[in-house]
Amino acid sequence: MKQARELKEITEKVVIALKCKDSKDFELKKDSKKWSNKEIVGHLIDSGQNNIQRFIRAQYEEDPVISYNQNEWVHYNAYQTFSSENIIELFRQVQLQIVHIWNNFSEENLVKTCIVGNQEYTVLFLIDDYLDHLKHHIKQVFQKDFSNFKF
Repeated sequence: MKQARELKEITEKVVIALKCKDSKDFELKKDSKKWSNKEIVGHLIDSGQNNIQRFIRAQYEEDPVISYNQNEWVHYNAYQTFSSENIIELFRQVQLQIVHIWNNFSEENLVKTCIVGNQEYTVLFLIDDYLDHLKHHIKQVFQKDFSNFKF
């Protein structure tokens, strides 16, 4: 699956770049109401974990309803006080689990649906949306340095 290959490539590049990122920049909160780069990566972990539920359950449940409050997840995971090394490794592991799940999807399961909010989406749409969401937040984390990433 091309999306799985793309996610794997993105993950490898992002992990290397995160390990090289200045720790002060990674942890800096410019505004108490906004996430730091570290919390954005934490949010990507949360998003990945919730989407794993969607990707798995959509294959055997009819229209599973899976939602989460992203701000509460980031808050209660307390990513700002968690080790940067652990956050980067957890990010890597969650993304690689998603790659593995996507590579094992049957064609028939890609058209199954899942309820997100009040909308019904196919698994294939959720896969593409997941990649777009990930890229959006990676752009936030790396801003000026984003030219290093070829998506």
